[in-house]
Amino acid sequence: MTNMNYLRKLLLLNFFLLLFFQNINAQFYQKFGVNQLIETKWRYAYMLHLQSGMVIHKADQDYNYFVYFKADYSFEQFLNGNMSKGVWAYTSERLQYQFKDIIDFSVVIVDEDRLVLEFTRANSRGHFQYHFTNAIEKNPFIKPTNELPIVTVKEKKFFNIPNWISNLRDKKNISTKKENTYINIELVGGGYYGGIDPVLKDMIHIKTDGRLIKEFQTKGKGLNIVKKNIPREELEKFCEFATTQGFFNFDREYDCTDEVCEYRKRQKPLPIPLRLAITYGTKKKVITIKIWGNDERRTRYVNYPPVLDNIIDNIQRFAFRMES
Repeated sequence: MTNMNYLRKLLLLNFFLLLFFQNINAQFYQKFGVNQLIETKWRYAYMLHLQSGMVIHKADQDYNYFVYFKADYSFEQFLNGNMSKGVWAYTSERLQYQFKDIIDFSVVIVDEDRLVLEFTRANSRGHFQYHFTNAIEKNPFIKPTNELPIVTVKEKKFFNIPNWISNLRDKKNISTKKENTYINIELVGGGYYGGIDPVLKDMIHIKTDGRLIKEFQTKGKGLNIVKKNIPREELEKFCEFATTQGFFNFDREYDCTDEVCEYRKRQKPLPIPLRLAITYGTKKKVITIKIWGNDERRTRYVNYPPVLDNIIDNIQRFAFRMES
């Protein structure tokens, strides 16, 4: 009987050690590193303006582009039948390689299916993104004759966990499970009314279950509705970020404090006030910014905490990124 109890304790210890190291490995691989780009091949899909959600350029039969990031930090690129080479680098979470007229990118997403590179232009407002799709199997790059075939390695279980240990784990999960904190996020308005196709409606709503609904309507193109699901873990991280940045302690309204700002309110294109509401558990804050961001003269008229731009930018990323 004593030996049986000792064996059970030993197996239980091994089980928890296994879970511990699996958790450590999961945390390690969640962080993006240069190894996720080495020996990858991508095909250009489209260019997106993040703030408006507008697709500026799409790949078609007249624009066929591939890129191959090699292990020696050189890259090959293929554009409409022409092949060229260059060098690439990844430092401080930024990718340096020349595509079109941009040489420095922030890597937003890189996984098995897609690569998203973000950048800004000196003479343009907002952020832009290049979206690529995985091209590891179908691409124009010549494979060396001595290169080994690509092998996908899948996790293999070395032993089956006894039922009594599984039951113990299930009971522990039930006892430690808690109800999710209520989350509700609403972002409405912002920008300016005018131009060739004026924006009539711009709204993002994220519910506590992760359901995101974006409604974007212009005078010419009409109403466009996007629906998707955001992982609960990402919503929790976003709300924690907003909390640590002092969002729930900010003022309710940020408005003009001088005549120049008041004058700008009446000029075309007319500023559209931005309204941001976040509920996180018992904390709730609704903030209105009468003139958000910079206008076409790159002038900021309302003095509000700069971190609000980062919070708003993160909400827009939820809406405009590609589906997982």
